[in-house]
Amino acid sequence: MTDWGCHGFGGALFTLGLHETGPVQIIPPYGKDHKQLTYVFANGVRIYHGGGWGGILSFRGTEGEIPPRDGSQRETPLDIYIPNYRGRGGIFGDFVHCVKTRERPFRDIEIAHRTATHCHLGNIAYWLKRPLKWDPVKEEIIGDPQAGRWLDRPKREPWTLA
Repeated sequence: MTDWGCHGFGGALFTLGLHETGPVQIIPPYGKDHKQLTYVFANGVRIYHGGGWGGILSFRGTEGEIPPRDGSQRETPLDIYIPNYRGRGGIFGDFVHCVKTRERPFRDIEIAHRTATHCHLGNIAYWLKRPLKWDPVKEEIIGDPQAGRWLDRPKREPWTLA
C-alpha cells in the first residue's frame, strides 16, 4: 500500500487535480455497499483501491473509461495534461534543473506527502475496519482519537519535532 500505492495514487491524484489536497472520508471494504477501500473527496470524486481493470490505474467518468474495458481504442485522444520531469535526464535531471531555476520539481515534497498520506490513511481504515473522517487542511482524523494515534508514534528522548 505505501510503495506501489504511492505510484498508483500519485498518478490518480495528479490526473484528477487532487494532488494538493486529501480525502474527507476513507471507507474500508465491508459488505455489499463497499467492496473496495474508498476515498471520498470534498468535490464528490471517489478513488477506489483495487478492482481496476487496466493495470495500476483505471478511470471511469461521465465520458467513459480509460482504458476502455472492451480493449477498444478511442477515436480521438482525451485532452489531458500529464506533468512530467523538467530538464533532461529523468528524475535526477529534474532535481538539477529545479535547483538551478528554483522551480518546484515534478515530484515535489508536498505532493509526495499528500500521496503517502492517502496510503497511510487507507492502512488505518483497513486495520481498524471502520470509516475515517479526515480534515485535509489540519491533517487530522476527526472524532476518532484511537485512529488518530496511528498518525504518529512516540519519539526517543531527547528527540522532538516542533
